[in-house]
Amino acid sequence: MNLKLKKIIRIIVPSKRINYFVFSVLMVGIISGCLFITILNDSDKELVTENINGFMTLVSGNDLDMLATFWNSLITNFILGGLLFILGMTIVGLICNIFIIYIKGFVLGFSLASIIYTLGLKGTLVSLIYIFPSQLLNILVILLLGIYSVMFSMDMIRQIKMGKNLGHSFKKFLIIFIFCLFISALSSGWEAFVLPNLMKLLCEFI
Repeated sequence: MNLKLKKIIRIIVPSKRINYFVFSVLMVGIISGCLFITILNDSDKELVTENINGFMTLVSGNDLDMLATFWNSLITNFILGGLLFILGMTIVGLICNIFIIYIKGFVLGFSLASIIYTLGLKGTLVSLIYIFPSQLLNILVILLLGIYSVMFSMDMIRQIKMGKNLGHSFKKFLIIFIFCLFISALSSGWEAFVLPNLMKLLCEFI
């Protein structure tokens, strides 16, 4: 059991230095997104409020198209994962991947801040339901693909300098990518079919 746990940890934390870097980029994005709502003007804040309230109205009235939500979420997650994978196989793409990780964090932070700003105390509970577990799974996907894309880009640089064989690195990167697609599918399913029902229950009790 301990050997399996250590193996899983080595997969998630293949390099502490790269892990810290990618995690820091994501956290800076989340914090930036949370703070961004404070600098919006009143009309923009009103638009955010209307969007959040409109979504909650759809959820409360069972008017949300869950199947469409699932496919939209799945396609978005797959495109994002595919970009991180493809760009991760190029040295130049490393900069793009760092930017994508930051933007993903920014969107998450802004979404959480917008929910709390619009719904107040109830928004805090909605945010917790929103985060667990779908957004945590999405964060795991972003971190894994971000970490392995950085590692693969660094291996490419070593390959140019020292003739390093990229076969093993690419195989690990590909396995991680396929695993992340599976996790993304689970996240999309939860987000489309379970999350709205949990939010509806919360709205009924509060």
